[in-house]
Amino acid sequence: MKNITEINKDTCVGCGACVQSCPVACIRMSLDGYGFLYPQIGDSCINCGKCLTVCPAARESAADECQDKPCYILTAKNKILEDKSASGGFCAILADYYIDKFDAVVFGCVMDDSFEVCHQAITHREDIYKIQGSKYVQSNTLNTYKEAQDYLNTGRCVLYMATPCQIAGLKTFLTKRYENLITVDIICHGVPSSKAFQLYIKHLSDTNKTAILEYKFRNKTCYDRTGFISKTKYNRGKTVYKRPSEDIYFYLFSKGKSYRKSCYNCQYACLARQGDFTCGDCGSRSLYNDFMPYEAVSSLILNTEKAISIWNEIKALFEYIQIDLKTEALKNKQLHECTALPSDRDVLCKAMINSQWNELKVKYLPKNKISFFKTISERIPISVKKIICRLMLKDSKK
Repeated sequence: MKNITEINKDTCVGCGACVQSCPVACIRMSLDGYGFLYPQIGDSCINCGKCLTVCPAARESAADECQDKPCYILTAKNKILEDKSASGGFCAILADYYIDKFDAVVFGCVMDDSFEVCHQAITHREDIYKIQGSKYVQSNTLNTYKEAQDYLNTGRCVLYMATPCQIAGLKTFLTKRYENLITVDIICHGVPSSKAFQLYIKHLSDTNKTAILEYKFRNKTCYDRTGFISKTKYNRGKTVYKRPSEDIYFYLFSKGKSYRKSCYNCQYACLARQGDFTCGDCGSRSLYNDFMPYEAVSSLILNTEKAISIWNEIKALFEYIQIDLKTEALKNKQLHECTALPSDRDVLCKAMINSQWNELKVKYLPKNKISFFKTISERIPISVKKIICRLMLKDSKK
């Protein structure tokens, strides 16, 4: 059989390029026993091999890059857009700029009212909030590669933001270069299954005996702009904020225990990037504490000449400084190596699918209490911390 069944399941990234390219529509994405999406071939397969030609797992990673790639630490000047972003707001500003100036179609990851996570196109600035914020779940690309191709073929500007493997899938699906395509790959640790996440939401709802209206993985407050606080908003007006060490789903993600199998052998966890831009949390932040202290920041890598040209157009929209790429790659693990496969990954993922959340909490959540100093520090508003920081800097210069 000359089709996607030749690919080792453990290398499949679930990008959906094979499904969207099949000329007889005989491939569909189905959930495996751990809740991850994998392609299944129907009886009408004609063995044309098209699915294999577009599969990023069937070829070595290829990246078009400029020499001496610039790297920056930044935060958006537009604090309304930055506030809804997980970190510094680069993707939101880029989307806003291209929709406004070039009538671009922007594809990004959204979480709908039923907590399904998928890629979706937006064309209006007021919809940018839908693609903002981290979703630590694998997004279903649905038919967005084909939609993007259709827009590109009409000459429309397209901005596609996704994980590196999804950008790789888009590029192999398209089969040719498009000057009107801009891509952003996110610095990705790995992806848990959408099924496990929905079961976790159900667990929270059942435990609290009320429906959940909103769940955010990263939530900025007046006490913490870095955003590593989850927010769960319930139907009866109750809102709960948790550190990752208090949220079992978030904790297992943060420790790299619940990812798709291919994430543990990711060929994209390196500096040979798939997107024009690479964006994510800044790993070397502690080396630049004088830059926008207590503000949420991102690291940004310009991988192509196209990215450099665009950056020169939009850089006035950010507070930024250039940083050393090699140091950022060293400090930001996902830029130089993928997460190691945990020995208990399969058992743990099965427990998630079986909704054994209480058992997982007992086994995995840390039992150490937060230190008194950290508790007090977390209750000091950022505005006060900034004043203290300025006074300390002023005193150090005397």
